[in-house]
Amino acid sequence: MGNIVPLPGVPLRPALRRTSPLPQMPVTGGRRSEYGLGDVARALKLDHFAEIRTIVEKLRALAKHSAMPLPVTPRIVKGEPITGPKMIYRHSRWDAGAIDAWIDGRGPSAPALGVAPPVRIDMAKRAERMAMVG
Repeated sequence: MGNIVPLPGVPLRPALRRTSPLPQMPVTGGRRSEYGLGDVARALKLDHFAEIRTIVEKLRALAKHSAMPLPVTPRIVKGEPITGPKMIYRHSRWDAGAIDAWIDGRGPSAPALGVAPPVRIDMAKRAERMAMVG
């Protein structure tokens, strides 16, 4: 028992300050009826991506394939105006009413594909019959 040697003191490192790995995105909070990139990303639950370019790519894909409204701010590169989904970039601003209407129309309660009117009529008739029976 005489040969127990205490370990030398381990120097303590200063605590690392945790910073958010999420990028700082422009937000407006709906002021002036506009949304910034951060507002739109948060509404679409895309704000967890670590890089702004990833968020911009996702928004461009939504604009191309899901008819997401395009920004109201013009994007001009080397004197040429950019149109279509490519006009979405870090400093884009969207009309808040158009984005809200688009998000409301694509929510989980809305069907992904439109239901044809004859199918809707058939479903309504079936529901009426079931209500009379039950």
